[in-house]
Amino acid sequence: MNGLSPIAYSVDFAFNAVGLTIATLVAGRLAGRVPTRRVIGAGLAATSIAGVLLLAGALFGMPLVIALIGFFVLMTAQGLIGPNAGALASGAVPEHPGTGSALLGFLQWCMAGLIAPLAGLGGEHTAVPMAVIVLVLTASSLIAIRASDHG
Repeated sequence: MNGLSPIAYSVDFAFNAVGLTIATLVAGRLAGRVPTRRVIGAGLAATSIAGVLLLAGALFGMPLVIALIGFFVLMTAQGLIGPNAGALASGAVPEHPGTGSALLGFLQWCMAGLIAPLAGLGGEHTAVPMAVIVLVLTASSLIAIRASDHG
């Protein structure tokens, strides 16, 4: 949508990967010091902020700076969420920790297969469906993590 060259897109993609990597390293350092659910909560809060930013940008033609910041925050937050969600999934089935992690991975890939076509419903001229999906799935994740606190 923003007309980035292949090189500029690659550089942006690399920055997002660096953010994801740094957040994953931070999550590893926090393991055992900060409750896993709190780290996931921080990642979901950042994801919410990114979703709101991306939706606002999408409603106004997705200015490049909004897209760059929004996706950087979104991808970086995944470094806090992913590894910790895997740890919670493994911990949910302590007698078979691989089962919890495998089920989480399976569900993530199934959701990706279902969601990807929905994100493209607006075509190449709007990112509104994608931003709405980010917000809906983030809200669903927040509800799920809160519900599992009480379960």
